[in-house]
Amino acid sequence: MTASTDSNMPTENDYDQVPYPQMTHAHSHPRHLEAIATLFGMRPEPVPNARVLELGCASGTNLMPIALDYPESQCLGIDLSERQIADGQLAAKTLGLENLELRHADMMEIDASWGRFDYILCHGVYSWVAPAVQEKILAICKENLASRGVAMVSYNVLPGWHFRGMIRDLMLYHTAQFDQPGEKVSQARAIVKFMAENCVEETPYGQMFRGELESLCSADDDYLIHDHLERENNPVYFSQFVERAAGCGLQYLGDTKFASMLPRFVSEGANEALKNAPLVKQEQYMDFLRNRTFRRTLLCHQTEVLTRGLTPRVLQPFQIVLASRPSEVPIDLADRQPLDLSVGDGRISTNSPAGKAAIAQLIESWPRAVSLDELRQQVIERLRAASLAPDSQSGLDQLPEAMLNAFICGALDVYIHPPRVAADRAACPRASRLAQQQAACGPQVTNQRHEMVNLDPLSLHVLERLGGDSPWQQLRERIIQEAVDGRIPLARSGQPTADMVTSGLPEMVDRALVGLDGNALLCP
Repeated sequence: MTASTDSNMPTENDYDQVPYPQMTHAHSHPRHLEAIATLFGMRPEPVPNARVLELGCASGTNLMPIALDYPESQCLGIDLSERQIADGQLAAKTLGLENLELRHADMMEIDASWGRFDYILCHGVYSWVAPAVQEKILAICKENLASRGVAMVSYNVLPGWHFRGMIRDLMLYHTAQFDQPGEKVSQARAIVKFMAENCVEETPYGQMFRGELESLCSADDDYLIHDHLERENNPVYFSQFVERAAGCGLQYLGDTKFASMLPRFVSEGANEALKNAPLVKQEQYMDFLRNRTFRRTLLCHQTEVLTRGLTPRVLQPFQIVLASRPSEVPIDLADRQPLDLSVGDGRISTNSPAGKAAIAQLIESWPRAVSLDELRQQVIERLRAASLAPDSQSGLDQLPEAMLNAFICGALDVYIHPPRVAADRAACPRASRLAQQQAACGPQVTNQRHEMVNLDPLSLHVLERLGGDSPWQQLRERIIQEAVDGRIPLARSGQPTADMVTSGLPEMVDRALVGLDGNALLCP
């Protein structure tokens, strides 16, 4: 992201020399914004037909999957880095994305003539720009947001950034004498390493310092430059941000991750004390309790009347899916011992046959989402197959409440328009054109859940060939032959190992396809 030509801002060269990483931000996808807005009683524009604006889009990697999945949408991204926009325009042209425009522009120039957007995304910009630009971001979120629109702004928050700010000050102090980004990064690493090796660990201060510094030792160059070494890094308290938004006619809608809004991982006493507090105060106190460092806040117009109370019925229009790729676990529906499963940011625990059947079905369905009605019918079928009655004794009546609790704790994702993944491993499997393009460069590709996935060389090679126009058996034979001929590196080191695995090669290729499916990389 590069935001403004203000003299206090990073120059274009900062991003031309060390571009912002080409990656997606999973929870910035409009389908998450659409889901949270719908949960709280709004009627946002359906994502497939929406107008989407991204401020500080870098090379457009975050917008491309959206435009590719929803050809009827209109996506516009702006950034001040001419190099990154040029790179993105070339990639978009290669993909044939006529509904995506990437524009080299300063957000300070945006006015009413740009029109209104159903979803406005501003990830990784707000904290790293001057106060005047911060005011402009919120003004855009007000003036250029459709009447039922949703804006997302991410930013560094206090109190967590008080301590990180001290480490940033250390790096800025040490690197002030160096001009080139590469020199700044290497010197920042040097001072981080020095402090990690020499700070006093026996004190609470030393332990906290060492923990932060050790995480920075393994950080990527672009993270150090664009997060810690920027000229601007202005964290705020959550309550301050909401107050600023209110001054522009916007109200707090929620967070992209619903579970983060609730008093989880705090004591029962804190829970009791906070439960009747106004929402913003409750969340601000939780930030103090958690020492939170980062937020992704959703905003809407103050004219929207929001409904905060959630009952099991609220999930009826949604489709649900486990929040992360689950582990395969044996599930015995007749066993009355509790089943406890860690998924996403939460845990699902149940001892009812219906609850276990629901978990088994959601694991089997992954990464495909299902409606509550579909899930209920599938649970009934599983219970009957296990010679169990689908009645209140099985826990079937409590299924909607159980799914709501799983969502609240962070173990489920809910969508009005879920990720577009293949219904099954089709005879002619297909991957997105973007993922195929990325696979040629590897190892990171964007899946249908808007996540970045790391793949091994064989999986990358298989992915590149999944154009949806060739039967799998034909592709499989071709890939096997290419591997035997040494044209595919089968090890992560990049060295061919066909002599070691020739007898198991067909199985390896089949497993690669199964893995791509499990990583949500197959398209309908």
